[in-house]
Amino acid sequence: TEEGVQETQPAEAGEDPQSDQASGAGQDETQPGDDGTGAQAPEDQQQQQETQPAYDPTEGGIHRYEYVVSDCTWSEAYQNCLNSGGYLVRINSQEEFDYIISEIDQQQLTNIQFRVGGRRDANSQDYYWVDASNQLYGEKINSDTYWCAGLWLQGEPSFSDGQTEENCLDIFYYGNEGRWVLNDVPDNLLSTAPEFSGKIGYICEYEN
Repeated sequence: TEEGVQETQPAEAGEDPQSDQASGAGQDETQPGDDGTGAQAPEDQQQQQETQPAYDPTEGGIHRYEYVVSDCTWSEAYQNCLNSGGYLVRINSQEEFDYIISEIDQQQLTNIQFRVGGRRDANSQDYYWVDASNQLYGEKINSDTYWCAGLWLQGEPSFSDGQTEENCLDIFYYGNEGRWVLNDVPDNLLSTAPEFSGKIGYICEYEN
C-alpha cells in the first residue's frame, strides 16, 4: 500500500534541459542525402536501421517525476509506474540526477531509499536500465566509462549480501559521506532488512 505520493512538474516552459550523455542527444537526427535536400537515400535509411541501437537514442532530458513512499518490492515499483502511465526512473545523466536529488531535498524525503529502473539478469553482473517490457537495454550502468561511475557506494555493486541475491538498483543518502549513492539490493529488500519498513520508495518518470 502506498504511504505517500509526491509529484512535481518539470522545469518551466522555455527552459531547454540538456540531453543525457548516454542518449546520443545533440546529434543531428538526419544526415544530408546525395540529392542535397537533407533527406536520406533509401540505402542510407536501410543502413541506419541495421546499425541503430536497441534503445531510443533520443531518450534523455529532464522530465516529470513522482516520488512514492511505499514498502514494495522492486518488481512492484516497476509495475506500479507502468500502471500510472510512466516508468521506473531511468537516470541518464549527471544533470538529470542532480535535478532529481534537488526535488527529493525540497520534499524532505532524504530518509527514503528510492528504487530506480535498473537491474541485471541472474546469470550476469552487468546492470542496465530496463524498458517497458522489463528488457535490459542501453549502456552498461556499472561500467567505468558510464556517467555514474563515481556514484556507487564504496564496494558496490556487490551482487549479493551473504546468501541474498542483489539484482536491482536503488539510490539513498549515505550520511557517512554526505552524498547520494547508487547501490544494488534484493528485489524484496524487506525480506532481509525489515528495519527499512517505512523508508522505501520509488520514482516514476513521465515524459508527458
